[in-house]
Amino acid sequence: MEEQNIITGLDIGTNSICTVIGLQREGGIEVIGLSTVKSEGVNKGVVSNIDATTAHIKQAIEEAELMAGVEIDSVIAGVSGVHIKGMNSKGMVTISRKDREISNDDVERAIMQAQTIQLPADREIIHVLPREFLIDDQEGIKDPVGIAGTRLEVEVHIITAAAAAVSNLKKAIDRAGLDVERIVLQSLAASEAALSADEKDLGVLLVDFGGGKTDVIVFNQSSVAHTSVLGVGAQHITQDISYGLKTPLNAAEQLKKRSGYAVLDAVTAEEHVEVPSPGGRPPRMISRRLLAEIIQPRVQETADLVVQAVQMSGYKNAIGAGVVVCGGGAQLAGIEQCIEQHLSMPVRIGIPQGVHGPVDKINSPVFTTAVGLVKLGMQYRDFIPERRTMRKKADGEGIFGKMGSWLKDFF
Repeated sequence: MEEQNIITGLDIGTNSICTVIGLQREGGIEVIGLSTVKSEGVNKGVVSNIDATTAHIKQAIEEAELMAGVEIDSVIAGVSGVHIKGMNSKGMVTISRKDREISNDDVERAIMQAQTIQLPADREIIHVLPREFLIDDQEGIKDPVGIAGTRLEVEVHIITAAAAAVSNLKKAIDRAGLDVERIVLQSLAASEAALSADEKDLGVLLVDFGGGKTDVIVFNQSSVAHTSVLGVGAQHITQDISYGLKTPLNAAEQLKKRSGYAVLDAVTAEEHVEVPSPGGRPPRMISRRLLAEIIQPRVQETADLVVQAVQMSGYKNAIGAGVVVCGGGAQLAGIEQCIEQHLSMPVRIGIPQGVHGPVDKINSPVFTTAVGLVKLGMQYRDFIPERRTMRKKADGEGIFGKMGSWLKDFF
């Protein structure tokens, strides 16, 4: 296997670290190694303890390497957290050449113009995603190169992050002995693996329901229209269960996974579950319906917060294809039905698409982001195959600096 054909996606979450090693073949991407291990030192998607995070990254990589039978030296890493901010911007340039034919350089100038925004010193741009081009007020152009015109405009979606959060993420990966090929927004990666082209075109809301936070991304007319990260996640359901049933957090997490259900009406009062008690006291038996009474309101509250964020962006009425839910929280039984009933929108669970490999393991919403990181990494290498890492760049910014080439995001 040629090294150039292998790429690794590293999804570092609050509760778990997921790793996927992919091999590019003629028929698509084959998953040859994967792992999921417990995560420590991460709070709401942000590294809070570098040593603990580094140790668990090493474990995740070693397990995936063992399965794949290869050694990994670089990764495509996902980034998230409430520090992530998304905004739409516009840029415009004139075409003064005699033939008026728009070139790649003109497109790059327009995108550079669109991203000349005022940023605080503690923030950096991680993505500049072209949405639409306009030539002499003609709208709806996706690829303007070769078209004649006198004025080129572009609409882009800019995603920024706290520089310290990105730096700490890179540092933890670096200390694990790995180079960082690329930092990618986790919800953008998840959308690459879970969404169809038809959904993106019609308008779709993807919700990555993680442990400590929830990532939101909206596609409209095949381009990213909105991104945000909410500071609530599946861990909050576990905390509610722990508090409401007076049981330790670990026991509450197991209860949620084993017997939890997000739709109250789907559970009968006759079903009972055993609840461990703290301090060595004997366990208790409770109605499973009581467990659902705790879970359903929190899921509905999270769904409301997602919709509020999308509504503020102005794209709530542009979600023609409904909602796709992925991430660890999407494993909760009944969550699809609960959100669909609450929001009156079609909902499905997002699992990785367009990959081959250990189907019994990879077909899970848990691996959606990690698979998406691999897919985006493969696309990037198709553009610039000789550029592999950015850790050793002298300026610290690497090949993806704040004002890097527009090609880096124009997949």
